[in-house]
Amino acid sequence: MENIAAELLYNGHEFTEFRAQRIDTKNTHGTGCIFASAIAANLAHQKTVLESVTAAEHFITAAIQAGLAIGKGYGPANPMAMLHRRDSRTAE
Repeated sequence: MENIAAELLYNGHEFTEFRAQRIDTKNTHGTGCIFASAIAANLAHQKTVLESVTAAEHFITAAIQAGLAIGKGYGPANPMAMLHRRDSRTAE
């Protein structure tokens, strides 16, 4: 069985499927809020719904990959991950 995360976007006429390899981590607290905020921020920058959701998918994937293992339970995703990636690229 594939370990794939899949989501659907329906625009009132057609579906767009987003598929990605599921990330094996327990540090996913806050992913829904981070994802929704990323969509809203992209919409505020005049991107289309599809562009906004696509960008948010990349953003939340990075946040989950850089999740913070803090505390004893499920840690949070790291919404600063994209900034850290950008900083590490400019430091090279």
